[in-house]
Amino acid sequence: MVRVMITRTTCLLLLLLKLLLVPLSTASEITYCILTSPRPATSYLSETLRFLIQEGADASAIMIMDASKSGSRMMVDVNCSMYPISCEVQQMSLDVVLALRTCAEHTTDWVVLIEDDVQACPGSIPVLVSTLRSLPVELTKFAKFSKFGLANAFPKQNISPYTNYVIENLHAVPHDLLISSLEWGPVGRPYYYYIHPTNLFHHLGQTSTIPERNDPLFIAMYADLRSDVCGEALT
Repeated sequence: MVRVMITRTTCLLLLLLKLLLVPLSTASEITYCILTSPRPATSYLSETLRFLIQEGADASAIMIMDASKSGSRMMVDVNCSMYPISCEVQQMSLDVVLALRTCAEHTTDWVVLIEDDVQACPGSIPVLVSTLRSLPVELTKFAKFSKFGLANAFPKQNISPYTNYVIENLHAVPHDLLISSLEWGPVGRPYYYYIHPTNLFHHLGQTSTIPERNDPLFIAMYADLRSDVCGEALT
């Protein structure tokens, strides 16, 4: 008789495989949308997933979007290098568009877009959930829960106007710099965006999906953009 020991790590890896292969069958009130991309010789995805579940995220409400393996992936055009921002950043914006639009099909209220190299801070998920439930969905443009935009929540109805705006500005401005723009949002009614008082997600990643950002000179120049602490003030 052979005994197989199922460790917590094994369970997480099995769950990760299931999430990658099986889309959500029912809509969730809040869907956690993790956008992942290949990194040179490393991955933080299993750690991101482990912290999310450990802090209370509903595993059935997690979607992992690997745009590089999607048959419906939108690709940058052949002349992408002619524009002010790099082809890699343009492709990242298109991958965000695909992830948000796909995850929006599986939620009733909110999509929380989470990067694949973050730690959900202690106590973060119950706070995030209670906060989103307290916000008026029809009046909220988006909600920010991390220092560097590692976790932003969008009401379902705002994903279409935001992603359309990203595509309109694809060659000029990265997607994350467009979030707070006044030029997109609910039409014909007032709205506001919410910034949580403290940082709920810590950046784990030290290796970027964009090769030039792994250059030691780039890392040294933008070191402050990789430094955050759980609980630090955002406002």
